[in-house]
Amino acid sequence: MLARALLLDAQGRRPEGLDLLRLVWEAAAGLQASASLVLVGGDLVRLAVESGDEEGGAQVASELASLVKRSPEDLVVRGRERRARGLVDRDADALEEAAGVFEQLGHRFEAAVARAERAELLLAQGDTAEATGLFERSLSDYDDIGATFEADRVRARLARLSPSGERRPAPRRAVTGWEALTPTEHEVVEEVCGGRSNPQVAERLGISRRTVEAHLRSIYAKIGVSTRLALAVAYREREPVRS
Repeated sequence: MLARALLLDAQGRRPEGLDLLRLVWEAAAGLQASASLVLVGGDLVRLAVESGDEEGGAQVASELASLVKRSPEDLVVRGRERRARGLVDRDADALEEAAGVFEQLGHRFEAAVARAERAELLLAQGDTAEATGLFERSLSDYDDIGATFEADRVRARLARLSPSGERRPAPRRAVTGWEALTPTEHEVVEEVCGGRSNPQVAERLGISRRTVEAHLRSIYAKIGVSTRLALAVAYREREPVRS
């Protein structure tokens, strides 16, 4: 339901997405399903605030703050509460905290989202230079993890901030094959084909084991293989990259 709500928002049907997330929130609250509250809370606050429902967003942020008090060591809860509070209070520092927590967890997508939201706040405050730097950092992460919808949105934002002709659109990355891999995925391939396990790859690259697994799923789909052995064979037989 969260995925459907976000899709509705992306399609320009924000009221429907907001109503759906409110329904999820109310059901989860009734069941005292804290994990579900944490899952949908941040995006519910964003949609509420963007729709003008400041009071509703504040109520959700307050509930997330209560969950932080109950589980102070849970960084996922902390990061999502900081994002919600930043959106409700238009607090750039809270969004910076959220991005830092997500980075610590290895949640690059959420870190990029919080960073881009902070950039919007700074831009509204007149700090164009810092906002531009944050947008560029978010764009780099979005491109690296293949979040094309968000990348295109930030790229368009940057284009409006830059004088005409100063910034050229980034070239589209291939969809399949070796050229479709992000820089991080190339690193994962090299580590895996070097005989290292997922935990070893995670430690060497400074990312979580789940992130390694997610990268491998993406790599398998792009290269057209389904096992580590098949990946190793394809890697050995790949055509040399032309300069």
